[in-house]
Amino acid sequence: MKSYDVVIAGGGPAGAGAAKALRDSGLTYCVIEKYMYPRKKLCAGGLTNKSIKVLKELDLSIADIRKRAFGEVTFAGKGIEKTVTLNDPLYMVDRTEFDRAMMKQSVADCDLYQGETVTELRKDENILMTDRDGYRFRYLIFADGVNGYSFRLIPDREFGFAVECDSPVTYDRTVVDFAATKDGYGWIFPKEGHTTVGLGGSGKHKDGYVSLLEEFCRKYGIPVERKDIRGYRLPMFSERVYNSDVIDGKIILAGDAGSFVDCITGEGICYALSTGMCAARSIIEAEKNGSKLSDAFFGLTRGTAAVLSRRIKQSKVLYSPLRSYVIKKGLTREDYLVRIRNAFG
Repeated sequence: MKSYDVVIAGGGPAGAGAAKALRDSGLTYCVIEKYMYPRKKLCAGGLTNKSIKVLKELDLSIADIRKRAFGEVTFAGKGIEKTVTLNDPLYMVDRTEFDRAMMKQSVADCDLYQGETVTELRKDENILMTDRDGYRFRYLIFADGVNGYSFRLIPDREFGFAVECDSPVTYDRTVVDFAATKDGYGWIFPKEGHTTVGLGGSGKHKDGYVSLLEEFCRKYGIPVERKDIRGYRLPMFSERVYNSDVIDGKIILAGDAGSFVDCITGEGICYALSTGMCAARSIIEAEKNGSKLSDAFFGLTRGTAAVLSRRIKQSKVLYSPLRSYVIKKGLTREDYLVRIRNAFG
């Protein structure tokens, strides 16, 4: 059995953020990843200005991965379409490349165990078991995403749902279309060599999402095959889950594992990176000052939680029967356009 001060379960953006933040802390730590890199990850792959700021704070670079930068986004609703110039570029990346690059930059000073599935958590003994080995910890950061072991620790979560696929065509503009579905939006995110198209929302009507995505692709002339369309859950933020994200003063749930996903845009990469970083910094602070882990973590993430809580309130208006009116106003009034620019770039 191996022993570490900190065990990080999950090697996506939240795990990378935690590992990078623990560097030079003097603590021993490792990352356990279920799959082998490069791992396939279904995701729209948009990096907003918020994501870029967190990457810079962590000293993580996207310089060596393929990406496309867009200075504007076309927003559409029922009977309206407007191209909005952003404050900063919106970067489109392939998550397979992005995750591998982030982890490669983050684990230089720690052990990375790939291809291991978490099978058991023995909280009273501070032991995490996988299908290969056991890991004794003082602190545990769960960064294992929407389908990881940690989801059984906080029951009754709220989920959105998305369907997505990659089309071989190279599209020349980024599109966000709120007319694609009643409870969300469709997106066209062009990458190097292909275009990611998808549709997501609250999940209330997910049984019809595949047909809606096909219709959405026909509207924009993007060829897709039904067999290539895949679906996944979106763990939407809630204050109840947030208040439970620190367990027994030694376990923290970060990123999707902690339900840090924007309920309007579905954005999760930014919050995964930042909450993974905050989880690590909370442990460092608790060790240095003798403070409670929960106080440290909630102190560092309170601003993020406030933003995501506001988004819940805003979503109730945006995805109400008044959505067509709200979207039209949002795309014609300068004060609302400022908010859109801030949200996307």
